[in-house]
Amino acid sequence: MAGEIALLSNLTQAAAERKVALAVALTSYLPCTLAAMEAGLINEYAASRVFEATACVSEGVAAEVDSLLAGRFENRNPPALRRLVNSLLMRVDPEGYERRRQEKVAARRLEIRHGDHGSSTLFAELPSDQAQALYAACDCTSTCQPCWDCGTIRAS
Repeated sequence: MAGEIALLSNLTQAAAERKVALAVALTSYLPCTLAAMEAGLINEYAASRVFEATACVSEGVAAEVDSLLAGRFENRNPPALRRLVNSLLMRVDPEGYERRRQEKVAARRLEIRHGDHGSSTLFAELPSDQAQALYAACDCTSTCQPCWDCGTIRAS
């Protein structure tokens, strides 16, 4: 079925498969998200954020989170909606949330991807507190003048 949708909608096979998976989720275990979409409170992208955030849990847990979302869709952009779903997942399934958090910590990584003209991209998959500290250090380095003689950083 996804192949036909891809062909008719001018989508890649992967994009069509994501749309089919979203449609199945909305019509089976995310009815409140579907109702918010039908009411015009959220768009397909926002609904996909709910689906993606709940894809790592059972349909039962996802349905429970979805029911807690009822009445809370209005005036939320997709990132805010995703954060809300994550906080509800912590409340509904704390053991599962902790297990997934520990798996992410074990899978942490840091990469540098060299680009053209002397630029590179730094990619980090880290626990949130470590990522925030790394970002702050990089941000300070980009806006501050390092003092190589004394090992400190001065504001420029």
